[in-house]
Amino acid sequence: MSDYEKGTIDIDLRVAHIERRSNHQPGCLRWPSKETSHADRTARSRHHSGGDGGTSRARTQLRAWGSTSGPKDLVSILLGSNLCLGVIIFGWLPPSFGLGWWASVSAIVAGTLIGTVFTAPLALVSLRTATNLSTSSGAQFGVRGRLVGSVVGLLLALGYTALTVWIGGDVMVGVLGRLFGMPADGAAYAVVYTVLAAATVAGAVYGYRVLLAMSKVLAVGMTALLVLGIFAYAPHFTTSALPEAGGYLLGGFWPTWCLAAVAAGLSGPVALITLLGDYTRYISRRVLHGTWLGLILGLLVPQLFGTFTAYAARAAADYAGPLVSASPAWYLVPLLLSASAGSVGNAGLMLYSMGLDLDTILPRASRARATYTVAIVATACVFAGLPQTLGFARARGGPPSPGTRSPR
Repeated sequence: MSDYEKGTIDIDLRVAHIERRSNHQPGCLRWPSKETSHADRTARSRHHSGGDGGTSRARTQLRAWGSTSGPKDLVSILLGSNLCLGVIIFGWLPPSFGLGWWASVSAIVAGTLIGTVFTAPLALVSLRTATNLSTSSGAQFGVRGRLVGSVVGLLLALGYTALTVWIGGDVMVGVLGRLFGMPADGAAYAVVYTVLAAATVAGAVYGYRVLLAMSKVLAVGMTALLVLGIFAYAPHFTTSALPEAGGYLLGGFWPTWCLAAVAAGLSGPVALITLLGDYTRYISRRVLHGTWLGLILGLLVPQLFGTFTAYAARAAADYAGPLVSASPAWYLVPLLLSASAGSVGNAGLMLYSMGLDLDTILPRASRARATYTVAIVATACVFAGLPQTLGFARARGGPPSPGTRSPR
């Protein structure tokens, strides 16, 4: 039997055995029992070979659970979950490379649009298979080959989860230091990281519906907070390259611009490749349009805000410290909300994806158990980076005293 046939049978069986768990979680996949014989699987595959691979009934059942989901919901997820400091910080990269404002903006926009051209069409795969992209890839790469996609997706999401909690926790500690004089020591970071991790796990375990509701709220709330941030940081904004960056990182304009386009622009859509199918499988219409709009808005809005605040805060070597120091007193509470709620939304999206990937690798584990497992690993990675975070805090002299502003 060829890898293609094995992959087709695998998708057929996985999607055909979709059913609700006892906690009514949508989209949970269950492996067929050991009693299912090879002859039964082959017969089922041949029976459906003249149609669409045997997934029509399963697609109808799966999408009935998410029948209220449409392109707007997809845009809400991709926008709301990305309006966080873990994505915003990528907009800080071009200024730190020594580029000016317009060069940074053009690099981010160009890289994002090019990446979206190649990434968005992959959403159509889950439209047809009604399962995530890792499982769908079995049709081309076989039962074992598709595990490569699951492992890649797992590692990508793990890194982004840790990054989101790191930067979100760093800003939260800095803001609390300005508001209440809280010291930026190990205990403060440990408490903040623990709170963020616990809130993230709660959203990820409950699954698609909770993440969708959270993303809808974040899409509106975080957008409002970012708009306030533009007014907060506008008085000190400059379009000139930051002198603290020390000139072009690669010695010339075009090499540095290309690096910025890849690191800050192209990397965004590529990082979301393995996640798209987790949500497009619930949608049955205008998927490509929703994916296009969601990726472009969900990446450009937060990253361009990060670029804007980097120039306003003169953040060349560090982003979190100058961002907090340059904030006016009236914006500290909105900044705290942005760091906390935004981090939970984005990290929850990543944890949910990691749970699905691990469930594919270890099929006997339920999605909830797989999510708990990856949450423990992600939290361990966050705490492993705590010494480095404390080093940055000591280098910047800890958080400013309450009510103070960084000198200009």
